[in-house]
This record gives sequence, C-alpha cells and structure tokens, in this order.
Amino acid sequence: MKDTKKKKIIDIATSLFTKHGFENISLKQLAMEAHVNVASISYYFGGKEPLYQLILQNHFTPALKSLQEIETINGLTATERLTQVIVRLKRQQPYLTSFWHYERFRSPINGSSLVKQYTAELYHCLFTCLSQGIFEQEFIPTLQQHHLTILLLEIIHSPFCAPGLMTEATPLVKDDYKDYSNQAFYIFIQGIKRIENVLPSNNFLS
Repeated sequence: MKDTKKKKIIDIATSLFTKHGFENISLKQLAMEAHVNVASISYYFGGKEPLYQLILQNHFTPALKSLQEIETINGLTATERLTQVIVRLKRQQPYLTSFWHYERFRSPINGSSLVKQYTAELYHCLFTCLSQGIFEQEFIPTLQQHHLTILLLEIIHSPFCAPGLMTEATPLVKDDYKDYSNQAFYIFIQGIKRIENVLPSNNFLS
C-alpha cells in the first residue's frame, strides 16, 4: 500500500510538473490531484522540492547511463550511433524534453546540477559521434562540429516553441507532433552526409 501511494504521488507530480512547471504547482494542489493529504507528501518525500529532485533523478539518471553506454559500443557508424541516442532518449524517457526545457529557464541557483550534467554528457556524446562521422568521411568534412552539436541537441529535445506557435497559427492542420523530432533528425542526417563528387559550400547564405 505504501509503495502504491508513493508511486501514485510521483506519477501525478510528474504530470503536473511537466505541464505547469515546478514553481506553478503548490503542495496543496499536488495533494488534491493525488487524493492524499499534504502531510503524506511531506512524510514520504520530505516536501515538494525533494519530490521534484527525485523525479528529475528518475528521468535523467537513466538517460545519462544510456549516453555513457552508447559511447562504449564498438562497431557502429556515426549515423547508427546518433540513431541510438535518439531512440533511447525518446522511447525510454518521454518526459525528458519537458523537464530539460523547464530547467534551462530556471535561475542558475535553482537549476538542477543533474540536468546540467546530462546536458554536458549529451553534448559530448553528440560531438564525438559527429566528429567520428567527419573523420570516417561519412559526413561532409567542412562542417563545424560545435554548431552541428548544438543544432542536433535542440532537435533531440524538440518540439518546444515553434510547433506550438504553428498550431495556433494554422488551426486547420491536425498534428500532434509525435514524429516532429524523428523527421527533423532524418533531415539533419541526410543534410550532413557526404556525397561523392559534390563539393559543399560554406558560403551558401552569402
């Protein structure tokens, strides 16, 4: 019974925090939604902040582990390794993107060190994959790895602002954006792949 109640509180809190943000949900609101009293949350978790930190750990610790495992797999091409990153992060941690975006806009004092660690590890993993692809002539050799890494990191943790704004601007288009990041990743990979006998231009926007 105790574990069931704790899981219910965690599940409800996860949903509320991802939809509204940690600061916008009071302990009283959380207790009402979970059909428990405030004292129960304090008893099981020590308050709202420790509960929130536990939820972040539940999502970002496995993601960190996945990234570290991907970097140790031998015999993968850069595209295969990047695909592993997408698949593991998207399928295993559905709330990861919401928490990641939310933590980005929290103050440095309140921001989670675990999320910062995850971001650094994700950047390192992506940068390494892209560098591998360029070194092995799988990707266009003149591309700038740092810029590519930042762009791909944003793709992985999309959609955020743009799709929501487009939904408001184009109400007749029915799209839940479940495949948004998958398609963006596909376009990204196709765009950086090296094509024989074609010389890329660094000044195509000039």
